[in-house]
Amino acid sequence: MAQLLYFIPGVHTAGPALQAELGLDHTLGPGVTWGAIDRGPNDLGAGCLLAAASPDRPRLTVGERTWYPAGPEKPYWIGLDPAAPPTEADLRRDGFPLIAGADVELADGRPWHIPIARFFDGRTNCPVLWGLDHTTGELAERLDPAGQVFWDLAAEFLTAYAGLRAGELANSETDAAAGRIPSDPPAAGIAYTRVLEIATAALAVNYRVGRFEILALELLASDTALAVCKVFSDFAGLEALMTRAADQQKKNIPGSTPAA
Repeated sequence: MAQLLYFIPGVHTAGPALQAELGLDHTLGPGVTWGAIDRGPNDLGAGCLLAAASPDRPRLTVGERTWYPAGPEKPYWIGLDPAAPPTEADLRRDGFPLIAGADVELADGRPWHIPIARFFDGRTNCPVLWGLDHTTGELAERLDPAGQVFWDLAAEFLTAYAGLRAGELANSETDAAAGRIPSDPPAAGIAYTRVLEIATAALAVNYRVGRFEILALELLASDTALAVCKVFSDFAGLEALMTRAADQQKKNIPGSTPAA
């Protein structure tokens, strides 16, 4: 089982508080394997190496790995073996069933399972909490806080991209028909940086990854990030509805032919 390693400079012990402080509680999970070392990667000096708990205890060594700083402030470094980087199976969230959706082949050439957080008709594949309605006392359903975040992100993408796809927000009908997002879209559109953020959130539903893990592993490109977001927001369902509506409209126009 391939693993990512994390090096935290200037730290000699690890625990839940440190993980939470660095935002690694999701990517590492509980039961972290760690060890103090005298010399970190790139001559960073002493610190602590961490890895997610695994039946196959990973070797906590700096060598034979490529190390990437986690952003410009470099609070920690991520190390991976370029000859055997972690795969989709290695990074699945332990103890959590995959949220249903569809497989998307990412830039590593492997299929990753992307959840459908929000169907265009209002359904969701995210877990729903059951409770009591505050007014009627009857059964009420709601998403938990994490699920609500995913729902809102999917809705944001669907609204923006559907407009672009329909030619309402794109710079030209050619861009919309090709499914391209303009490099400088109007305020109501969606920039590639936001597509990356939404695709990152989508991958984090089923996998122990965040922004820096995804970038270090080079999982996303402009086309694969777009494909992830389209599954996440059920764009295929909306597109099918739009096609049916367009065909119906053509039927009402004399001499027109519906799309095949």
